[in-house]
Amino acid sequence: MTSSPRFSLLTQSKRLVILAPTSAGMPSKIQNIEVSQHHHKEVLSKVQRLRGASYLRDGAIQSEHLTGDGRHLQREDNASFHIVTVEPDGRVTGCARLHQYAPNAAPEDLRAWDSALAQNKFWQDRVRRALKDEMAFARRSNLSFVEVGGWAVAPDQRFTPEALRIILSTFALARAIGGCIGITTATVRNCSAKILQRTGGSPLRALGQPLPPYYDPQYKCEMEILRFHSNAPLEKYQDQLQDIANRLADVRFICATDAAQHQPVAMPAEVLPNVA
Repeated sequence: MTSSPRFSLLTQSKRLVILAPTSAGMPSKIQNIEVSQHHHKEVLSKVQRLRGASYLRDGAIQSEHLTGDGRHLQREDNASFHIVTVEPDGRVTGCARLHQYAPNAAPEDLRAWDSALAQNKFWQDRVRRALKDEMAFARRSNLSFVEVGGWAVAPDQRFTPEALRIILSTFALARAIGGCIGITTATVRNCSAKILQRTGGSPLRALGQPLPPYYDPQYKCEMEILRFHSNAPLEKYQDQLQDIANRLADVRFICATDAAQHQPVAMPAEVLPNVA
């Protein structure tokens, strides 16, 4: 039997940086907190450029979906956590976004509601039922309900541990903030959905039946809506996940505002397409 790949954040040339909208409510174990709107914007802009270049290369978006400087903007960006891997020269090579929703959020507030499956007349009620069930389960369990998205990896980092590192770091962060029930829309292209299912994701279910993969004409690819529980054991990757969790206290968190300045972030009315 072959063992799962081992890696340590500290033995890699790259480092992990986490963007946060505010320092309010930060877990007590997190020590390396920087409040800087300037640095937050600087790193987030690099994340948005990586997403833009990656999604454009894959054919998931067109050039008109990007800003003039190549950034891919999404409405949740300024109000979310971003898990980012950075090379010593400052180049961003991987990213994912974790967005927490308020307890009174509705299925229609979620980005998954914009999916082709949710907008299909036959499947719409089932998708709504599945999303409501997950959100209710999170409330009953006293856990946050989150959506994970904005996943991108630089071309030279594909087929390396980079994607796995990003996923496990997202799990570790989700556990650190108190545990989450989450969903994500994942592309079958580039094996994204397969990787996520190997690391704890499973198809979203309605009335006991898994929702099917679906073709999204906007992104020109097959996709799946997956759900996950951050506190579920990941036996195959438990050692790596624990290693990342142990090192979160040393990871640099860059917050846009401090607790005293924090105000809810307004979402722009017009948004650009989302790609998992």
